[in-house]
Amino acid sequence: MLHRVYDNLIPPHIVKEVADLVQAENVYWQWIKSTVGDTDLAYIRPEIAESPQFVHVLHPRTHQGSDRLIFLINRIIQIVVEKSDIDFFHIFRSKANLLVQQRDVDPKCYHSPHCDIITKDLAECFKTKQAVSLIYYPINCDGTTRIFDTMVDVIDESNTTINAIKTANCVAEIEPVAGRCLLFPANLLHASSSPRKSIRRIVFNTVFFSNTQWPPN
Repeated sequence: MLHRVYDNLIPPHIVKEVADLVQAENVYWQWIKSTVGDTDLAYIRPEIAESPQFVHVLHPRTHQGSDRLIFLINRIIQIVVEKSDIDFFHIFRSKANLLVQQRDVDPKCYHSPHCDIITKDLAECFKTKQAVSLIYYPINCDGTTRIFDTMVDVIDESNTTINAIKTANCVAEIEPVAGRCLLFPANLLHASSSPRKSIRRIVFNTVFFSNTQWPPN
């Protein structure tokens, strides 16, 4: 199994404060037309149904991110890294994603499967480092994260590999639960889905590098 789910790992006071901060009215959100940027892969699989999302960038540092929220997410990363025995190197990127309610979407549908980091310009780094993705769920909501059984070659120049998406099988559906952490190799295909019952779905997505392979063989 290439993914790990951790519950009851983050202290309750951190869970509460992160949830309060990220749902505050003064948070800056940037509208993105789909969950994978400019790419719409709905023609590949009938279950793919894209939607716009809002993004709040924490790292690389911009004027958007609240200092306190950045501090707390970094603390969450530290807790998960220590629990997982990861030889942490550095954060590549960290952001929050917000999806709004879509009551009429088919519950079998999900957004475009993708990898978080497989760009060619980072090929040299991948020779000595392992990229790992951490999804942190700050609130209870619906809209599962689907995990697939396919890793994508990190030398690929695009953020998606069409043939891999066509043949990949979903092996897990992770429910958003406040305080839950989901960890997996950053080049593993995964997909979000829109909330049907909740008014919003928020996750924090962080990609960082490890000095050693994760998960270990």
